[in-house]
Amino acid sequence: MTVTKRPSKKKLMFISLLSILLIASAIVSTYALTQANSVKVTAEVLNVRNGPGLSYDIISQSRKNDRLKVIAEENKWYKVTLTSGEIGWVASWLVENVDVSAASNSNGKVVATLANVRANADINATVLDTVNKNKTVTVVSSQNGWTQVTYDKITGWIKSDFIKVEGASTDDTTALQKLTIREANTNIRDEASISGNLLETAQPGTTYDIIDSKDSWYEVKTTAGTTGYVANWVVTVGENEQAATPTVTSLSEATIVLDPGHGGNDTGAIGNNGTYEKTIALKTAAAIKAQIETTGAKVIMTRTDDSYIGLATRANSTNKHGADAFLSIHFDSTEEPNTASGTSTYYYNDNDQDFATTLNTQLETSMPLENHGIKYGDFQVLRENTAPALLLELGYINNGYDETTIDTDDYRQKVAQAVTNGLINYYAN
Repeated sequence: MTVTKRPSKKKLMFISLLSILLIASAIVSTYALTQANSVKVTAEVLNVRNGPGLSYDIISQSRKNDRLKVIAEENKWYKVTLTSGEIGWVASWLVENVDVSAASNSNGKVVATLANVRANADINATVLDTVNKNKTVTVVSSQNGWTQVTYDKITGWIKSDFIKVEGASTDDTTALQKLTIREANTNIRDEASISGNLLETAQPGTTYDIIDSKDSWYEVKTTAGTTGYVANWVVTVGENEQAATPTVTSLSEATIVLDPGHGGNDTGAIGNNGTYEKTIALKTAAAIKAQIETTGAKVIMTRTDDSYIGLATRANSTNKHGADAFLSIHFDSTEEPNTASGTSTYYYNDNDQDFATTLNTQLETSMPLENHGIKYGDFQVLRENTAPALLLELGYINNGYDETTIDTDDYRQKVAQAVTNGLINYYAN
């Protein structure tokens, strides 16, 4: 008879403990993997769009603290799966964990003969190291044609074309290297700005190889073999993507700075009924921002709450953000109440007179208040501004009729539409 030796109690306890640890480790790993490609909504309400940009249609909304599964990213937008199963795009700056990407925490191998590792995702950033072909790295995140990697205690950025991510499909890699023109007569410029010189125009369906990206522009190889830039709002990345056509206008390439006047301890003018200029300036700027963004343009606000911002800081916003135009929003007043009414458009630089005339024409033809035309104004926010800059006086706050008119949603919408139309006409010409 064969005698089977039973394991000791200590050995059984060890096996049991090992099993528990393995199970726990599997659970933690699964949870970590799930969380690695998810983000949490930080805005009260987050719009989900059918493409990576403000000009795409809203298909759904998510609420604060909702978790969304990230499946791709493009132009600082995440392609996500909602709890309902719908797929859409959300702005990365309105969710937590901006390092999340479809390639997050994967291994990658350098495919270029030599690749520079830079301090930031920018071709002009400091070179931290140079790696050879077949170097293995850990991929942390990716954005705008760059991949963040870590290896040998170094963390930096390599152009995505120089790395093959483990498990990434060939089709996905190809899609990140090309773009397709979506709109007629799209401009290819010699620098990443609307003020850049025109190199060529492209028609819908034309494809370009993506070399790099800068701000809201793609660097591409032109048909002549030179380097040029095209705005990301008027193209589709990836030859095989079926993208929706957004509302695209002459304004879609631009970045506009809106400057709600006054703020904080600087109330500005005060109306007959106690209305603060700083309050309605902010409300009006917010309405203008919402309307301008429907064109696909980017809008920067010098303030978004009741805070004091210095005049020099306001004027410098165009430099800081590489903006194409600056509009300061104000409401006028007189020493004696009820002695003046209407709107005016101020400029400082002679070169801005055409801009002032074009925009003021819209205020003159579509607003309920009398229009006093364009005027020269020696204001610091205009005088020290490097971009085309205007200051709009949109009514007299200490006139009884103007005060009750200007502090209404209807008036703000009329102003927003007039300003947007004026900008579109200005950039079209």
